Amino acid sequence: MCELEPGRAASSTFEAQSSIRVQQNCHTMGEAAGIAAAWAARDHAGAVRAVDVSALQAEMRERVRSEALARGVDDERATRSAARRFPAF
Repeated sequence: MCELEPGRAASSTFEAQSSIRVQQNCHTMGEAAGIAAAWAARDHAGAVRAVDVSALQAEMRERVRSEALARGVDDERATRSAARRFPAF
């Protein structure tokens, strides 16, 4: 069983610590961890490491895009914003 550590308990380099402790980043990490946990429970008997990271990133990009569209941001800008926050590797 794998434990998830989103938000302030996330592991990173010393240089990255101040950047990841921003409230929006903590919120996003928690949302992604929650989705990963739900998918793991539904599809992989709770094995979080079995969750497809690319699919999770795509889900998060779509959520960011949808939220931006709901706030009245045009589609092109919403798509660019989502891609910047969750780049495909």
